[in-house]
Amino acid sequence: MDKIYTITIHRAINYGAVLQAYGLHRYLKSQGYDVEIIDYRPKDLEYKKVHLWEYVTLKSLIRYSKVVLKFLIHPKLSGMKVKKFNSFCDKYFISTNKKYNGFKELINESWYGNIFICGSDQIWNSELTNGISKPYYLEFVPTGAKRVAYAASFGKDSIYEKEKPIIRGLISKFDAISIREDSGIEIAKQLGIAATKVLDPAFLLTKDEWSKIANIPKYKNYLLIYKFGDEDIIEETYKKIAEKLKLKTVLISESMTGEKKVDFKANGTGPEEFLGLFMFADFIVTNTFHGTAFSIIFEKNFVSVSHSDTDTRMTSLLDSLGIFDRFIKQREDIDSISNSIDYIKVKQLLDKQKQQSFDFIEEVLK
Repeated sequence: MDKIYTITIHRAINYGAVLQAYGLHRYLKSQGYDVEIIDYRPKDLEYKKVHLWEYVTLKSLIRYSKVVLKFLIHPKLSGMKVKKFNSFCDKYFISTNKKYNGFKELINESWYGNIFICGSDQIWNSELTNGISKPYYLEFVPTGAKRVAYAASFGKDSIYEKEKPIIRGLISKFDAISIREDSGIEIAKQLGIAATKVLDPAFLLTKDEWSKIANIPKYKNYLLIYKFGDEDIIEETYKKIAEKLKLKTVLISESMTGEKKVDFKANGTGPEEFLGLFMFADFIVTNTFHGTAFSIIFEKNFVSVSHSDTDTRMTSLLDSLGIFDRFIKQREDIDSISNSIDYIKVKQLLDKQKQQSFDFIEEVLK
């Protein structure tokens, strides 16, 4: 059987990044493929042992400084979280023996695989990768090897004009391209590139498969908040819903400031604990893509709250599953949210998309 290498942002201290990497890796292994994750850790996306890839662009420099400050103020909790992430990756990932920090190291390697897959997640978002990142476009792959993108994401509605000819040249070399969001499909179309829409790798595994690696939380009868940033609207949302449902609030936050009063803060949470908190929550409020994804996977009642960095990704997923009404854009939307979601209908739409994703993988790897 063919040797497969995957490359993605797999070692960030970020739940979505690590779990989507696990999802694709675990699915390919379950299908009998010989697969390794290329242990690519670019130096400019690392802060010592804390991989702050979502904070290091010029645009988010202030946000980056806050997270570094948080690490310095709470070294024990931050260190615990890093240890749990590293333990998860060491336990579940089969990675290359060598760690690569730059493009030159990758291109000088003697690769013996003949299929290379980039994705998923925002590997094609130049604002997160400090410019167009050649490794995530498989520019190091030897001639003759198959190049595949699985659920790659640009993470935004459009790309810069100056980037278009460069990106067009890079992805035109691919044998097959699949993208996670409608906006990404449209970007590829504008570049004259055909792409297939598929699901994030988190959806390649079943609820039961995720449950097997989830840790049971110590909390009961709670509303889970998983948020990024400090917008007032998400605070208003979870306070109002928790009061209505008479639930305690448990917070997982990537923010330094704005952590308003909640009943419990799940600090130092690792990936397995993260999954358990979603699995046993009575209601979930999130403003992140993967928070939305795992709410759906575990068939939870939830709402996704608008955030400038994640709206495109969240709304594309919600709309495709017929639950766009779970999206809160403004304060007036909070009161219109019903408590329950008809997961029979959602599952029908999701199963169809899952099959399309399975078919894409099977077709490109045969």
